[in-house]
Amino acid sequence: MSGKIAVFLIGLGFSLFYGFKGVDIFTDNSQLDLYKRIMNGSQKFHQWWFNFLGSAVGWIALYYLIFYRLMPSLHSFDFGLADVVPVGLALLGISGYLPFTISKMQSIFK
Repeated sequence: MSGKIAVFLIGLGFSLFYGFKGVDIFTDNSQLDLYKRIMNGSQKFHQWWFNFLGSAVGWIALYYLIFYRLMPSLHSFDFGLADVVPVGLALLGISGYLPFTISKMQSIFK
């Protein structure tokens, strides 16, 4: 049980971090000041929510992989096609790149 709480708290902490600092981290430094000056309150909230949620989805996927896929069947775990999506979400989300990936995918499908 303490492992589940630890993963939850770490995930919450990193999600809050990416929510508050995602724009600073992923915006080119030469454009950061201009970008922050022209964003209105709704855009700032959207960026916060988008980055927070992207990280949270990654941590939820990692939680699922650890506690619902790996731990119950530790000796007989068989990585399958159904694990590809949660692994991808976990890797992109906990590193902060899930929102970036989603926004780039949106521009591809326009």
